[in-house]
Amino acid sequence: MDEDILRKLEERLGPLRARQRLGIETDHEAKIFGKGLLSFHAKNWYPVHSVIRNALKLTGLDWRGCRNTGRILVKRNDILFKELPALFDGFTILHLNDMHVD
Repeated sequence: MDEDILRKLEERLGPLRARQRLGIETDHEAKIFGKGLLSFHAKNWYPVHSVIRNALKLTGLDWRGCRNTGRILVKRNDILFKELPALFDGFTILHLNDMHVD
């Protein structure tokens, strides 16, 4: 792997997480390509992403995906509990969903 790419990945995820992630990817590739034709799935074929992207462009639907990436939704849900300990009064929970960090 290119050292510059590894350095950027380590800056983004931290050294330990970056190396764990690379190990996971290596194991994943071995499972996909190392066990014969029957274990191969189209969703794991990396060029499929280009095929899908180009198909969306040809059909004119790529604008929708681009629009959705900029549409971040923040929801606030205030929940009241009669028996909630005072320690948790004003407590905030942050839930992040669908980040696709890799």
